[in-house]
Amino acid sequence: MRQVRLLNLPMRAGASNVGEEPHSQFNYEWDNLQSPLRSERWPFLANLVLSTGIYHGVPMMQGSAVAKYLDLFNEQRESIFRELTAVHDDVLWHRPEPGTWSIGEHLDHTRVVNCYFRRLFKVYVPLASVFARLFRNLPYETEIDDVFKRRDFSMKNIGMHLGWLWPPKYGSNRPVGLAFLQESLELEHAASRRFYSAHDESLLGHIVLPDPTIGALNVVQWLRVQAYHDAHHFGRVHARLEHHIGS
Repeated sequence: MRQVRLLNLPMRAGASNVGEEPHSQFNYEWDNLQSPLRSERWPFLANLVLSTGIYHGVPMMQGSAVAKYLDLFNEQRESIFRELTAVHDDVLWHRPEPGTWSIGEHLDHTRVVNCYFRRLFKVYVPLASVFARLFRNLPYETEIDDVFKRRDFSMKNIGMHLGWLWPPKYGSNRPVGLAFLQESLELEHAASRRFYSAHDESLLGHIVLPDPTIGALNVVQWLRVQAYHDAHHFGRVHARLEHHIGS
């Protein structure tokens, strides 16, 4: 029987394959990787990519992480709009103080950001897929902590005041009704579902787009960050509503 060759690279502490003991190596059969990298002529390339820290030997999630995150978009959106059912337009577009956004602006900003990333990935994913196919059978990260709750992220105000890069389309100078905002966000989330559902998750998990404030994330992780971003702004809307009811 032919002996398989293991990649002699350290794994991240605590990472292991499902059903296997924690190991100091990537415990994958080299000959079973269904990609050009399985040839013994290519180990230097695999070691180079794996040593970047993007691949940590974390097992793939059971089921689809992308589908779970897309469902989360819908759940969060439906929850916040249920709270907004009785809100009048004067409250929807009221800015409590100069330099702060109204409830409507927070809501529309999430739509603008989701639209931006969808259009970005619409161009980036096909190009990056050419390289990602080499690693589609390697494991990839699907989870990430809530970056908006990171202590250094909020204390240094890194990324917390970048909303001006994606300003809401609608505001007090261009108000629309709540139903219009809801429908617009629903349509954007539906467009995101069509886009992500049309792509192989094993490729999305190996397409990496770095961010100076968060780090190098794959497209699946970026989708999770977008859901965190929605939740962050929906949380501000919720707080604004509570303040309005209590005043």
